[in-house]
Amino acid sequence: MKPVCLIIGAGAGIGGNVAKKFANEGYHSYLCRRTDKKGLDKLINSITSKGGSASGSLINAIEDNSLEELILDIEKAPLSRLLYRMEMKGFINRKSEGEDRRIKNIYLTDSIKPFIISMRDQAAIYRKESFSILGIEEQKILRDLLHKLKKDLSTKVLDNNK
Repeated sequence: MKPVCLIIGAGAGIGGNVAKKFANEGYHSYLCRRTDKKGLDKLINSITSKGGSASGSLINAIEDNSLEELILDIEKAPLSRLLYRMEMKGFINRKSEGEDRRIKNIYLTDSIKPFIISMRDQAAIYRKESFSILGIEEQKILRDLLHKLKKDLSTKVLDNNK
């Protein structure tokens, strides 16, 4: 995982230049400022458009607990951490294929295939063992009930997205 450089007061001057320098050195620059979201986004884009890693948010650092909450928020990156570890182990490749270099497509490599096959095989064994305590008719009832629940949940999700 990349180390993070937290910049508080990331304006166009010193803070912005420090963020750019650290991003060029392989850090993820997390930029914070009190106002001017457009300016913040422009600074982040100037870093990411050159291949650096950056993100940020507006924050008033003098408010109680604002820095603590910010740091906890920065730490909530389990997916990016997981992807980084998978990439380091050779399980995935991440590629920028469009103009926006922040958007990456993720591809599984051949080295992950044995793990996927093993997980599928193990899941099949668990299913078989779990269903073995049920008779044929009970399995049919369970399957029907699960399909009914799935259909109901799918309908609710679709209704909520409208």
